[in-house]
Amino acid sequence: MTYLNQSFAPLDQRIGFTFNAVNVLADTWINCWDGQHPLLDIGCGNCMNSRQAAAAGANVVATELNQSVIPQLEQENKELNIQFSYLHLPDNVPFKNYSFSGILCSEVFHFLDHDEVLSTIKQLFDLLISGGKALITCASEELALLQPFGLKAHKIQQQENDTNCMKALNNYMDILRAARDMESPDHPAWEIYKANVAAHVFGSYFNFFNPEQLASAFEQQGFIIESITLGAADHYPIWKHGEQDQVRLVARKPEAETNFA
Repeated sequence: MTYLNQSFAPLDQRIGFTFNAVNVLADTWINCWDGQHPLLDIGCGNCMNSRQAAAAGANVVATELNQSVIPQLEQENKELNIQFSYLHLPDNVPFKNYSFSGILCSEVFHFLDHDEVLSTIKQLFDLLISGGKALITCASEELALLQPFGLKAHKIQQQENDTNCMKALNNYMDILRAARDMESPDHPAWEIYKANVAAHVFGSYFNFFNPEQLASAFEQQGFIIESITLGAADHYPIWKHGEQDQVRLVARKPEAETNFA
């Protein structure tokens, strides 16, 4: 696929950090387009993924958590077949069941705690048509930056106590501050993190996922896992990157279920 010009100017907003990065699963998501049911882009940021999908001919619904930027998104993308909407997982999802052929949830799951993750997976299942796919990228428990601070050991202990537990890290900002001081005290990303927390855009917690555990949660909801891998995420605004920082999951809703949309 030939990508659009990625010099598209960032929106003046403080939600998310991957505005100008095309998701590694974008092509797979775009190929879900069935010619009838639109694609859903949850947490669209600067719309790099939605713009790719619209340029490929798909109908796209792009959502943001920050309602104030939606008019700007609409204006900047008025020539493309993209509809914009506010969405807040898992409780404020303004769409009917069986509405979408593919759902991309890019760098959103790590802002959800255990119960929110489970509720969101159910929401994704209900929103998809039969045979539709959910594509997820999120932070891994292998995140290189936080390994010196015991992230993997903490997650292993969680899983030993409860194999289904996907609790977020409640003292994330304290650990991130320590990592910043060790790696790069003057990195500008720190001010963005602080601004998001101060504005209550997301809580002081952050989640990191074991791929097999996340895949199991999708399977328990009824999904079929097509792929679950770890990979690099050099676009993360952190100071030390690893080859397994990001979880990448593709899950398909079984074909047997009837579509009512």
